[in-house]
Amino acid sequence: MATTTASQILHHTTAFLSETLSQPHDHRHHLLSTLRREAPSSNKTTTIKPLNLAVENLENAISTTNPSIRSSSLRLAQKVLLSYPDSLLSSLLLSLIYTLNNRPTNASISLLNIFHLDPSLARSQIAPVLFEELFLVHLLPVLRWFNEQRSRILSSLTLDWGYDSDENSIGDVSIVVPCTKLLSKMSGDQALELKELESIYEEVIDENCKVFAKYFKEVVTNGDENRMITPPSVILKELRKVDKSEVSDEISKMEELGLMNGRYNPMWTEGERSVDFLSFSGASKSKYSSPSYPQRVSPETIKNISCRRSTAFPTSLNSDSEPELSLEDNMASSGASSSCCSESEAEIEENNRKMALFEPTQSETQKQKQATVADFSSLQAEQTERIAAVGILLKCMLEDGKCRNTVADKAELAPVLDSFMSASDGERFEIVQFLYELVKLNRRTFNEQILHIIKDEGEFCSMHIFLSYLQVTLPDQSPVVAGLLLQLDLLVEPRKMSIYREEAIESLISSLRNSEFPAAQIAAAETIVSLQGRFTVSGKSLTRAFLLKQAGHGKIYKNLMRMEQLGKLSGEIEENLEEEKAAEEWERKMAFALVSYEFGLLFEALAEGMRSRCAELRSACFVSATWLVHMLGILPDTGIRAAARVCFLKLLIEIFTSSKDIEHKVLSLVALNSFIKDPEGLHDLTSSMKDIKKDLRELRKSSSLAVEILKVLSAGHDSSIAELWTHNELVQVDCSGNGEVLSITFYNDKIFSGHSDGTIKVWTGKGSILHLIQEIREHTKAVTSLAVLQPGEKLYSGSLDRTARVWSIGNESLTCVQVHDMKDQVHNLVVANGICCFIPQGAGVKVHSWNGGSKLLNPNKYVKCLSLVHGKLYCGCQDSSIQEIDLTTGTLATIQHGSRKLLGKTNPIHALQVQNGLIYSASSPFDGAAVKIWNASNYGLVGSLPSILEVRSMAISSDLIYVGCKAGTVEIWDRKKQQNRVEILQTGTNDKVLCMALNANEDVLVIGTSTGQIQAWGLS
Repeated sequence: MATTTASQILHHTTAFLSETLSQPHDHRHHLLSTLRREAPSSNKTTTIKPLNLAVENLENAISTTNPSIRSSSLRLAQKVLLSYPDSLLSSLLLSLIYTLNNRPTNASISLLNIFHLDPSLARSQIAPVLFEELFLVHLLPVLRWFNEQRSRILSSLTLDWGYDSDENSIGDVSIVVPCTKLLSKMSGDQALELKELESIYEEVIDENCKVFAKYFKEVVTNGDENRMITPPSVILKELRKVDKSEVSDEISKMEELGLMNGRYNPMWTEGERSVDFLSFSGASKSKYSSPSYPQRVSPETIKNISCRRSTAFPTSLNSDSEPELSLEDNMASSGASSSCCSESEAEIEENNRKMALFEPTQSETQKQKQATVADFSSLQAEQTERIAAVGILLKCMLEDGKCRNTVADKAELAPVLDSFMSASDGERFEIVQFLYELVKLNRRTFNEQILHIIKDEGEFCSMHIFLSYLQVTLPDQSPVVAGLLLQLDLLVEPRKMSIYREEAIESLISSLRNSEFPAAQIAAAETIVSLQGRFTVSGKSLTRAFLLKQAGHGKIYKNLMRMEQLGKLSGEIEENLEEEKAAEEWERKMAFALVSYEFGLLFEALAEGMRSRCAELRSACFVSATWLVHMLGILPDTGIRAAARVCFLKLLIEIFTSSKDIEHKVLSLVALNSFIKDPEGLHDLTSSMKDIKKDLRELRKSSSLAVEILKVLSAGHDSSIAELWTHNELVQVDCSGNGEVLSITFYNDKIFSGHSDGTIKVWTGKGSILHLIQEIREHTKAVTSLAVLQPGEKLYSGSLDRTARVWSIGNESLTCVQVHDMKDQVHNLVVANGICCFIPQGAGVKVHSWNGGSKLLNPNKYVKCLSLVHGKLYCGCQDSSIQEIDLTTGTLATIQHGSRKLLGKTNPIHALQVQNGLIYSASSPFDGAAVKIWNASNYGLVGSLPSILEVRSMAISSDLIYVGCKAGTVEIWDRKKQQNRVEILQTGTNDKVLCMALNANEDVLVIGTSTGQIQAWGLS
């Protein structure tokens, strides 16, 4: 029996869960709706509300970019779901939550729990691919046994069909006889036996799923370390004898159904219906069908499954051999199993193809795909067979897009093109759609090769017959025909005049404006999106994801490409410079052809679509417009930008300023960027400049393009700087009973404050901000400093009681885990891996190892503040001097020399911050500048803030400098333009602002004062 390691299980389960998370919301909604329907009706009313709450929090965590919101949403959802451990829905949700929390083991166990609770649903609708990859290797004995039973039932039919029954005959009649013809010769007994066999097959598969789900959970829990876990034995079930009365009843049912010829098919009727349902004229969205047991299995297939998956099962199913196999292959001895792994690559590829027919979890459409791909010669057969093959391959590509490469590699297109003229209208469109889908490969060079084949092969001029067909095709079919014709025309360098190009683009525009046929409008918009020419392995358009990547919002693109890579073979060629060059060249040619037609006539149609009430049409037109406007910034300017600006500018501004969807904002920003490069476009933005700048500032965390555009729009507009940065007071808390607030810091969604009576308080950092969570007093004297060392989830506190404490902050409550005797009062504690630095009661700076040793540095200076960055310690001193100490070498450099006392007063450095290669020092405005800025490399003075107040504390964001002053004032300065004071915040008292901190998003500022007040402001 084959064993499965924990790493193998985690690989498969993590791949499934990662793909589920990377899919759009609709995909997860479909899975969750399926699980809701299967929930017991008895407890639906009591569980639906809490489970819906968990779903909302999970989706919120997936969509948000704020780490604190993500963490709290996941924690709340997990807390709700743990109350319903045996629910199918909660198991799937927990597996997704654990995946987002980087807990693959827990995620795997929760996912496997679905297979244990409802194996049939799990393998057919929730995770059929996972069932294939993880469970099926253990079920080969089941498949082999049921194959033997089926052959036994059908063995009596061989004589009726004229096949010899000697030892050289082929036992499995279904290999050479179509299923419908075979069933017409069955007796009622045989039909019912087959029906009973199918029922038992489903039961046995479900029972084994439960057993192996439990086994996999044990393996994952064990983690390949503690003990060896033996795989369980496979469960089989005996086939009962069919009662004669059942035969009579079944025949009566046949007669009632009108099947007087007795051709009742209990096993394949369902499958045949599903194939009809998935025909081209339908619009089926069905995902998977329940696995049916294999209909034709050769021993060679089983042998190669065993070799490929390292499973040593005997290959003695001689009765089920395929006709093309030799007698020696069928009667292979045990020695064949030892040599099967050394077969030639061609044989292995052929056997893998046959093995694909053996997989029982595939949908009926996929089975037809594999059977047809295995026999591409049907494309060269008679007219009817050619069209049938095209239809099946088209369904295969629509069902499983990854088969495109196989179809493109094997199919002969000349016979298909020759069949076009004599085909019916429906068959003609099926051929066109087949060719249109075939050129959605993930490599541009391959697509162009196939387009050349379509253009050049066949007895007739394909472009001419497609043009003629475009004139008479149905409205909802014309966009696909036009899209294929336009691609064929652009294989050569675009000419000034081309009847093919003009007719194709005119057809797309007409379809976009044809409000009587919404399906035609949507098809036209989606066709334009796909003409950009970039696709995933499964044939999905990458236009939207690629545009987001261009704006520096590439998470969607990376996730999509990462998930696509999971389905690739290791030998496939990765993207290279040649492919990218070909893709860029195609994109330029296509965009130029579209935008230059009738001086941007397409823009008007897309703008109308962007105003549509149909969300699907509106979205596709928006992406198309964004792509074409983006390309206007790359293509030579022929005056078309003005036409695009008239059609799109107001719409894009409206989307950017009003949409709540981050991706919509980023996409509109990509298009607006092309207009901003044009002086006239920049002028047209003037009336909306204030709103645009506000949204740009909020978007800069999500898109690097937002930062670049904000710089462009702010250049030369100093008067509008203050409008960009406004702060609103959120809350004020009085902690005067605990003395001064000496230190304050943020960590994720919590705020920690240290007080002069030795108290440390924990507050909420979001939502209802500054809501007290915990208050703890283990220091006996003032807590002078608090520091968080990333990413260890530890808080360090320094106190005048001569101790430093280490606190665990990963759990809900603050817990002291270590106490260090520092043998001196601790001021301004800073920490790094393995060491800490602090200011003692006297002169110098102490460097303390957490192992116990310490030494005194800079003993000739009385230090007031510290900053530790990349192994370098910066000291701000009582005499206004600033030193840099390299802790690795012990060397000391002076950045600013000290000054003598003036009229008996000193000018100490109260605060130091080091960011992005700059040193910010804060003191009194002795020489007209309270804050000075130094270059950390050459120690040169590069700037200053002309504040006239004494600065006691300081915090720096990406754009602003916050300084806490002596008179209860917080001044806010523009970091880029240091002479611009943006805003002044008042505490309402005349006390000193002793400490301040910003949250990770830099949109919340908290301060602590000498009178024990804590205040918070929000950036709006």
